Amino acid sequence: FQAVADGWLYTWTFLNGARQSQGALGGPGAAWTLAGKGDFDNDGASDLLWRNAATGDLYAWLMRGLAKNSEAGVGTLGAGQVVGGV
Repeated sequence: FQAVADGWLYTWTFLNGARQSQGALGGPGAAWTLAGKGDFDNDGASDLLWRNAATGDLYAWLMRGLAKNSEAGVGTLGAGQVVGGV
C-alpha cells in the first residue's frame, strides 16, 4: 500500500493467508502516486511507474525484488491525460 502522508510504498508478504513479512520500498515523495507496474526492462521482475499529479511527470523505478536497481524520468503527461495501462 502507499502511505498518503509521505508517499512511501509498503509491502506485505503472505503465506496461506498469514502475513509473513513486511517491508518499506520508499517513495519519491508525497506528491507522487503509483501509476502502475510492469516489466519495463524485460528482466522478468516487476518495475514501478510513478506519476506526479501536479506536474504530470512520470518516473520509473527498475526493481530487483523489493530493491530499486535504477530509476529514470520517462516523460510528462499533459493536462487531462492519464496513464491508461502499463
